[in-house]
This record gives sequence, structure tokens and C-alpha cells, in this order.
Amino acid sequence: MSLSPDQEDYFNSLEKPVYGAPFIERLRELQGYKNEFGSCYVPKRYPDNPKLGNWVNKSRQMYRKYLQGEKSSMTPERIEALNKIGFIWSGFEDLSMAVPVSIGGSNIEGSSTDISRKNAAFKVNATWMRSFQELKQYMEEEKDAPSASSKLGAWAARQRRARQNLQLGVKTTMTEDRIELLESIGFDWSPWDTKWNMRIQELRDYKQRFGDCMVPVHWKENPKLGSWVSTQRKYYKLHKAGETARITKERIRQLTEVGFVWDRMEYLWNEEVGLHSL
Repeated sequence: MSLSPDQEDYFNSLEKPVYGAPFIERLRELQGYKNEFGSCYVPKRYPDNPKLGNWVNKSRQMYRKYLQGEKSSMTPERIEALNKIGFIWSGFEDLSMAVPVSIGGSNIEGSSTDISRKNAAFKVNATWMRSFQELKQYMEEEKDAPSASSKLGAWAARQRRARQNLQLGVKTTMTEDRIELLESIGFDWSPWDTKWNMRIQELRDYKQRFGDCMVPVHWKENPKLGSWVSTQRKYYKLHKAGETARITKERIRQLTEVGFVWDRMEYLWNEEVGLHSL
């Protein structure tokens, strides 16, 4: 867990009378941990450095007491120092995967086998946390979810499937703590429904503005809406032909209620002969 020269200079600049030598030392270890794993989430029972895991957990407790005006070892200076390196204040007590402590009824707590299994479980969790941090950063910068075709988008899709498995009682790596973490950054569990509802509203707005739902395929003001409208017509044709299509009866009903034009050529013909004015 090595530190960069700039990081070493920073920790050496911290005044012991202000922060306390033990605090600075643990903060230094936390920075090293972040350099290696990409985040400041240290499991409470971190096998490689149990003291660091306990200190991180204790720091959250002291922070909550500080906020409540209770006696606490936390100070504004310490809070600032922790924030500077990306400390996670949320109280997710232990996101590491559960690791059995016995095999065949024999307690193996503290054995080399137990430690290796805990380390393996921790590495799985550390990998998950790195992906989570990447997603968090992406969403903060792009204000949107990653493309489903990207590596990060594929990871997000796996989290949605894992959550479904959890709800169905199927074996999965998803936990309530991970769900809470994902929801804390605004993770969308049903992006298809979200996008559908957004397009429906855009279509309503278009109709209110122009009087119909004939959105041009290459409408410059909102190209995605024009492309979406054209795609729904294609899906509808497949549906009517009895073929597999990514449209449901409920969605057909929603579009029809808005005044969706299913057959563009028929609509234009009726308009030409004046049937729409009758």
C-alpha cells in the first residue's frame, strides 16, 4: 500500500497536535488502501489490517455523535482530512460477502484456511466496490447511465439481474447493503421503463405543441424521439404479424391513448383527402 510522493508530503504536513499521531497514521493507511483498491470502503473485519477496519467503523460512529452534538473524538479538522481522501461516511457496516467459519462442524476461525477464504471473499467485494466507484464517477460526470454496450453498462445490467435473483430467493451476490449503496447514487433498476416513460412524455409534449404525433424520423430538435417513434411502428408491425417484438399490449394502449400514428402513410393519405377534418 505505497503512497505517492505528493501523498507522503501531505501526511507529513499534518500537525500532530491538531490531528493526533494515531489518526494521521490510520489516515495514511487508509490512503494506501484506497490506492490499492480504488475506494475508502474498508470492511470492518478486513483480514489484512483489522485495526484499520475497526478504525474506519469507529470513525463513522464518532462522526454521527459529532453531528448529534454528543461527546466525540471527531473534529472539523479530521472530517476535512477524511473528506479529502474520499472517506465513505455511510454506515454500511460490512459489505463483504459472508464467509463460513466452520467446515464439517469444526470451528476454523483463525486458521489459514479461514483467512484465505476471507481474503478471497474480500477481493470479490473489492472488485465490486471498484466498479461501483467507476459507476458513481460516470454518473456524476455524465448525468446519465452508461451505455448497455459498454463494460460499465454490462456491469450495471448484472446488478439488476442479481437484484431480481435476490427478490426471487435465488442464490446471488447481491445484498441489501449493495442495493442501498447503488440507490444512494440514483441507480436506475428499470432503465427501460424509465426511458419509455420519458419518451411518452416527450411525445405528449410534441403533440401539444404541433397538434399530432407525426414526429419526423430525423427531427433535429430531438433526434432520439423521432427514431423512437419510428422504432415503435416497426415493433407494432411485427406484433400484428405474430412475430416477437419488444412491445406489449399495455404499451400499445398507452401510445394509442396519446394519439400515436401507427401507419404513417395512411395518416398522410387521409390528411391529403381531408378525412382528418371530417
